[in-house]
Amino acid sequence: MMLSVLICGYMLCVANAQTCVDPGEFANGGRVPLPPGSAGYANGAELFFYCNGGFTLKDKGCIVCNAGDWLPKSKAQPNCQTNTSAPKADPPDPNNCRCNIATGFYTCASTPTPAPATTYNCLFTPPKDFKCQVAPGTSGSFPSDDSCHANCPFTSPPTPAPTPCSGQSKNMTPTQCSAWQKIFDGLQGTSWFACGDLATREDPCSCDKMGPEHYVLCDKTGREITKIVLNQNNANGTIPSDIARLTSLKSVDFWNNYIRGTFPAALFELAQLTNLALAQNSFTGTIPDSFNDISKLNYLSLDQNQFTGALPPTMSALVNLRYLTSYGNRLKGTVPALPFSNMSLECTLDCPDDGVEGQACKTRTNDFSCPLPAGADKCISYNTKVGVHCL
Repeated sequence: MMLSVLICGYMLCVANAQTCVDPGEFANGGRVPLPPGSAGYANGAELFFYCNGGFTLKDKGCIVCNAGDWLPKSKAQPNCQTNTSAPKADPPDPNNCRCNIATGFYTCASTPTPAPATTYNCLFTPPKDFKCQVAPGTSGSFPSDDSCHANCPFTSPPTPAPTPCSGQSKNMTPTQCSAWQKIFDGLQGTSWFACGDLATREDPCSCDKMGPEHYVLCDKTGREITKIVLNQNNANGTIPSDIARLTSLKSVDFWNNYIRGTFPAALFELAQLTNLALAQNSFTGTIPDSFNDISKLNYLSLDQNQFTGALPPTMSALVNLRYLTSYGNRLKGTVPALPFSNMSLECTLDCPDDGVEGQACKTRTNDFSCPLPAGADKCISYNTKVGVHCL
């Protein structure tokens, strides 16, 4: 196979005669669809760009893979410029949009006109937008996350009927298949960046080669799901209690999505669970005191949500714990006697001293009671400006 080396903006790209390599992430925005695998994008593939809240797309909206080159060639990366009044753009739907290979701009098929809505930018980090049914043509911001939830409630779309699993998942038990489809529907699977088509709803085991951040892993027989890793995937909604029926789950990773609701108590029924990542979502309420039921857990990230109350005493049963984060919430009370001697230096109970997380913590900071258990000091920030009181 003949290879050619191309200089793409600031990136070194290697492509064969047909496929195009992923141009990669860019500042203040995103791209859809995400790369289907290490082989790159197929010839003729269209890649669409959009910007985060507070930024507006300039110069280019899309590119097309043409015999190993992305066209148009004017720029390898889009440009998201600051515009404080701009809401977060909805990612273009590749199924309904088409890219003009000459201009780099896309047009999308018309859709039914939605009900009049105001877009309110709720003060999350990063911004997450909710549409409220109020007077058209106006916009604004809510002063807090709580008022955002109160004024912009989330409503789930109609739930499709369950269907038998097929393809690589044809041997999946009806219980596992039904539970997966409840998760897919409950988290608006058709809006996911990866594994978000209806084919994945009926064949979860086929979503196993989407890269390290997006995949569903099944056992060798295809009968049971063992891992769900869908971080930064535009998952939006609540985790259904049906997840408890996936009894072979060892890893649940929903880091950095738009998931809300209280801590899913059904997770405590997953006795084989070793990895749980719920960080950077919109969970609220207290954390249930049932960690003794998932004592195999060695990785737990809960940071940057809206959890309240105390860290549960049963966390002391997590003798295998090696990683823990809980900063950026509204936790208080006594810190349980966790196995701090086992955990990595990355464990963080309260706000880090610097970085993006430190900025976010200035508005939602834990306030733990003194004295702290032995060893906890290495997991506590020494930045008293963000509300760390036990040193």
